[in-house]
Amino acid sequence: MKKQYNKKRKKIIYTVLAAAFWIALWQVAAMAIDMDFVLPSPASTVRALAENIAETKFWSSILFSVSRITVGFLLSGICGIFLAVSSIKLKPIKILFDPLCSVLRAVPVASFIILVLVMFSSKNVAAIISFLMGLPLVYSSISKAIDVSPEDMLEVADIYKMSFWARLRYIYVPHLRPYIANALTVSVGLCFKSGIAAEVIGYPMGSVGEKMYLAKQGLNMPDLFAYTVVIVLISVICEKVISAVLKSRSEVSV
Repeated sequence: MKKQYNKKRKKIIYTVLAAAFWIALWQVAAMAIDMDFVLPSPASTVRALAENIAETKFWSSILFSVSRITVGFLLSGICGIFLAVSSIKLKPIKILFDPLCSVLRAVPVASFIILVLVMFSSKNVAAIISFLMGLPLVYSSISKAIDVSPEDMLEVADIYKMSFWARLRYIYVPHLRPYIANALTVSVGLCFKSGIAAEVIGYPMGSVGEKMYLAKQGLNMPDLFAYTVVIVLISVICEKVISAVLKSRSEVSV
């Protein structure tokens, strides 16, 4: 117990030291350039963040973007897990979706964004792009995990003629849980990055992407950094929540 506590304590200390190092390096770079419209200092970013936090428009734009990105992420996670698990029993799903996901991963995000903006309203571009970016990652990660499922346990299941649902519950779910956790934590970060990028290109009214685009036009880099900091924090919090939820579920099942 004490070793585990010391390990967590060291991890926190190292994280704080690493963050302090990069912030110090950021400050040195900002002082060397000495132009806020090129690279604002940490202090300028904090001031801009404090000013924006007090405004309702700031939070409404954060809510606008985060809600749509979250919808796209959740849909990509649900569909990716469902398709991958379904491919265990329905092999045509794997035959059809493996090449499709390879194509989706290879196509540049900008191409998808332009295509979506032509076909749909810019208001929902973040949700659609987040879905398109998250789906192949989740599906491919879980599909590969299925391919390396424990063969000895599957052979035993064959001997005892276990049903698909019994195999899913007692073999596949315990095996896939860490892969699902990893896929979702990686996917949520990708969804936020691609979703905000889509908004910057399409700049729907009232979104974070629009605010970043306007900040770029006005050379207001402190505001741009302030929005970036908030989005990064929300993305990291989402990753931690997903990891914590799946870990707690795993402990309960054990």
